[in-house]
Amino acid sequence: MARAQELRERYKEAINNLKDASPLAGYEVRNKLVTTAKNDKKSAVRANAIKQLAIYFNPDSTGVHDDELTELYTEAAKDLSYSVVGEAVFALSSADYKKALELTKSFDVKTQEKLKLTIARIYAVHGSTEQGEFFIKTYKGLSSYEKYNFLELYSEYLLRQDDETINRGLKILEDAAINEKVWWARLTAVYRIQKLESLYQDRGRSLTKEIKTNKSKPEKLKELQDTQLKVNTQIDLITTCLNNIKNQEKDPRVLQYLGGIHSK
Repeated sequence: MARAQELRERYKEAINNLKDASPLAGYEVRNKLVTTAKNDKKSAVRANAIKQLAIYFNPDSTGVHDDELTELYTEAAKDLSYSVVGEAVFALSSADYKKALELTKSFDVKTQEKLKLTIARIYAVHGSTEQGEFFIKTYKGLSSYEKYNFLELYSEYLLRQDDETINRGLKILEDAAINEKVWWARLTAVYRIQKLESLYQDRGRSLTKEIKTNKSKPEKLKELQDTQLKVNTQIDLITTCLNNIKNQEKDPRVLQYLGGIHSK
């Protein structure tokens, strides 16, 4: 495991060094990766080449998207390998989210099942309230191992959504925090709930500062106070959720974490 991580770091460093050496060197690396993505016989190698292109070359260092790479990702999404399709669609989502979204919707049931975590990755970064139902439906059919990765993506998605969507997701996170069999899976769910709590706490602190500076503006002050009330309602909801989890938890490691982030 450590060896694999070391090799990944060396690979990343090698690409960065080549890119920094000269524009020509960076372009040569890009072209070699493009050739590999298109022509290598091994699907894992093609998928990895697409992943590296998306990370290092699209967009480039100036923020410009590469139309040739966008076309490559679109074509690679038709590959027979699910791993290649997954990396291609995820790469495409950064360049053209609407096109990537259309592709995910066009997949047959089997492909959507195989690529559910890839689709979740895309929605975590780009999804709107419309994609909330995907997470709820998909969660129900996951194994415990899949839930671990899925909940991480779901929580990242929730951090960008409105209160209603967050509250629907909170129920799923609470269910995982109470009912998952292994302690570390429950702990992960608790951690994700705590991230939501921190989101609202940060909003509350910002609102308190704004209220202090807008006391002489009645209309603005009323708007801020109404928003603060909604934020406090959300914090109370999450507090109740965490206390409910704490009351049912038996594992000392999870309880220690819960005690550290929250008290009754």
